Amino acid sequence: MAEKFTVTLAIPCFNAELFIGQVLESIVAQTRQPDEIIIVDDGSSDDTRKIVSQFPNRLICHDSNKGIAAARNSAIKHASGDIIVFLDADALASPQYIEEMVAGFSGDDVAGVNGRAIESVQKTIYDKWRKEVLFQEWGNAHREEVYFLFGMCAAYRKKTLEEVGGFDELFRISGEDMDISYRIRKMGYRLAYTPKALVYHLREDSSETIRRMTFRHCFWGFIAQKKNHCNQNKISLSQSAGIFLRQLFLDGLLSGNLAFAALSLRLHFIILRAFVAARKTDPVEAAKLAGVQGTVKNFEWEGHWKK
Repeated sequence: MAEKFTVTLAIPCFNAELFIGQVLESIVAQTRQPDEIIIVDDGSSDDTRKIVSQFPNRLICHDSNKGIAAARNSAIKHASGDIIVFLDADALASPQYIEEMVAGFSGDDVAGVNGRAIESVQKTIYDKWRKEVLFQEWGNAHREEVYFLFGMCAAYRKKTLEEVGGFDELFRISGEDMDISYRIRKMGYRLAYTPKALVYHLREDSSETIRRMTFRHCFWGFIAQKKNHCNQNKISLSQSAGIFLRQLFLDGLLSGNLAFAALSLRLHFIILRAFVAARKTDPVEAAKLAGVQGTVKNFEWEGHWKK
């Protein structure tokens, strides 16, 4: 069945010069080549477009930064494939990535498939914390159904994306993957997960970038839940509490790693602050803040960059 599908590989990017070349090289090495490659450049000011031009693809350029959801929608608009396989501009695809993603569409009710993102950069305590808390995977085993797809490595039937109205462009920097997943599932479709479709996240964090990422990631995720009246998350509240206590005591204080204990305490407080802020904020009002000068810390898509 998988061979009957035509496939569009889509990469939304913004200021991705540090990674986009490596990522496109990983696409060239795929066991199942996409029928087309679409790169959507969301108003980059670096050399992203110059690097992309060295590879075979269709480049769609936004005149200004419109956000991750708008970039994904541009890919949908221009895609000709039955299946659109998305890949973030800072994620290296394993050679079987596209092959395994397409194979995941095992039934007509499967509207989307998630791959597994490995946090491959582990140089600092900030990278360790990102791997343990902000992970983008559903574990080691295949799952017939998941609550939502992580946007870093997600594939969808194009007709389903069109049926649901595409990504909601109020999500400029994060949460667009959760939002569209909830809406797709409300239509009666199933979202599956295959850990064989591996990608390797190249992000490396500093103290400042992990704080910004944590707030944005959690705030917009909570906004997506609020908008869709759905509290389903990747882990339960008790599991989240268990991770925090392990980081604080076992991996932190009891191991003599006071810096990691302090980091965990600080970042979990940021998660709580993001939750409270999302509960107090109307989704439309939050979207209006996106892109406004002076709100970059919380509401701007910073793109794919290193520290």
